[in-house]
Amino acid sequence: MVKKKIFIIGGGGHSRVVIDSFRKSGRQIDGMVDPAYQKDELVAGIPVIGGDQVLDNFSIDSIQLINGVGVLPGHLGRWRIADNMRTRGFKFVTVVDPGAVISSRVSVSEGAQVMAGCILQNGVNVGSDSVVNTGAVLDHDCNIGEKCWISPGVTICGGSTIGSNAYIGAGATLIQNVNIGVGALIGAGTTVIRDVAPGEFLK
Repeated sequence: MVKKKIFIIGGGGHSRVVIDSFRKSGRQIDGMVDPAYQKDELVAGIPVIGGDQVLDNFSIDSIQLINGVGVLPGHLGRWRIADNMRTRGFKFVTVVDPGAVISSRVSVSEGAQVMAGCILQNGVNVGSDSVVNTGAVLDHDCNIGEKCWISPGVTICGGSTIGSNAYIGAGATLIQNVNIGVGALIGAGTTVIRDVAPGEFLK
């Protein structure tokens, strides 16, 4: 079997964090896709191979992708990239930092990322493309939908559900058994003690 090359999309701050986590597992990234840099420029030691169009030069069976684009509220570029690349047939690598504490009964779906210092307890599920950022704590039986952004230092108590495309700001705390609706936004440092409706902004 021919080993697939691995390319990361984006060269910003989140990308560099993901690169560090991936390298800790003993694997290498073969190239970076980012139009903001010159071809062959090194970013975090990885050569830039070009902008998005460069992927047209590769068979979908010969490469895998890592999504290194970060997310801010209202900025949907990361999710558009994931949808576009999957429509074209590309697959995304799941990244779990070796420094994260992961129960044996945790499910992390394709393209999801779990960064350093996270704790994921028994029964946690993380949906495709979602990101659990540095030092976040997810207690037992939490369900994270697809395309969610869990910011650094978030604490989600047991039995809570986060709907797809939700954004949880840095340092937020969710008590047990709360439901966060699809596309909801939880402000940084917010303590959530009730269910949050789809699309609601709670601060």
